[in-house]
Amino acid sequence: MRSEAFLSSLPPPIESQARELLEFFKPHGAKVYAVGGSVRDFHLRRPLKDLDLEIHQITPALFESLMERLGAKGVGKSFFVYKWQEIDLSLPRLETKTALGHRGFEVKLASSPKEAAKRRDFTINALMLELESGELFDFFGGMDDLKRRRLHIISPQTFQEDSLRVLRAARFASELGFRIAPEDIPLMRSIEVDDLSKERIYHETKRLLEGAHLPRGVQALQLLALDQKIFHHPLTPALFHQFLKLQRRFRPRTLTHEYAFLLPLYLLWIIRFAPLAHLLESLSAMPKKEQRFLQKQRRFPKIIRDSFLVRLSLLYPLKEWLALHDPTLLQRAKNLGIFDQSFIPSTTPSKLLKEGYQGKSLGKEWQRRAKEEILTLFN
Repeated sequence: MRSEAFLSSLPPPIESQARELLEFFKPHGAKVYAVGGSVRDFHLRRPLKDLDLEIHQITPALFESLMERLGAKGVGKSFFVYKWQEIDLSLPRLETKTALGHRGFEVKLASSPKEAAKRRDFTINALMLELESGELFDFFGGMDDLKRRRLHIISPQTFQEDSLRVLRAARFASELGFRIAPEDIPLMRSIEVDDLSKERIYHETKRLLEGAHLPRGVQALQLLALDQKIFHHPLTPALFHQFLKLQRRFRPRTLTHEYAFLLPLYLLWIIRFAPLAHLLESLSAMPKKEQRFLQKQRRFPKIIRDSFLVRLSLLYPLKEWLALHDPTLLQRAKNLGIFDQSFIPSTTPSKLLKEGYQGKSLGKEWQRRAKEEILTLFN
């Protein structure tokens, strides 16, 4: 049975919670549908991470009363959305744009599952699974688009009411490796994203950068004109080709690193898509520690000599350099002993103090002698 297979695919805590909710709603005659990404990912055989449930055939008053009994937290009461443990619960709804911003919508209840599904962005995200019967509802051809591996808009009218959906298209391209339906690209390119908060832009961009199909996501930035709307620089075909070459060389999973997701931004800077300061300004909601990590990155010459690597290690151990996602450079750094520690020159600051150097002159002399020693030992 499809619903049993679906529930069994959930992480154990969420599976247990979902089964408890099914029993909880049963006496009230409500129908419980799994909706959104979990249904899509189940049919793609991707690991399920979370669960959204939509509760039908129940009045708002009874729903709110039941949410109170559960102890569910209202995370968007004006949107009829609650959180219980690890599951999001909501009533079927329609959303009409009334003001700027991602939350500038008037909300009312939908009268049917199809009407509720129509508010979704893409056909693959409008699939609904009724958990009691196991019946799959696919009103807009989502299963066909899953097979064709494409992102296709359900309703042009409702899609353009939420500019965040354009960024989500690029992010889904990166995460799923899907192509954007060619007939939908002109509409997406026409939608401005300047009403979105910096936090929203950073959140979606970060998820795009972490996608398993990154080249498809970066290409989507260009196809949807997000390269210019977010970063204010055009990602030309020539630059994209350079990015692909570097992306094959610098593999995101070479190192286990908390900042590994920043590698694509580093590569975009390397190919001179945009100055690093512009990239950081465009993603100004990025946490300060991530900004500082990017700011201390260095470019590399066409020919990378051992002396360059050792000199760079004077700034920090090379495990903090994003270019070490090149497996060859990684091995060289380990062989030189500068992967997890800096090179220590024989000349020490205390020695220079005894020679009469102070302040800036001491620092300059230390740098000069360290460089001289490195060139002698490693050139």
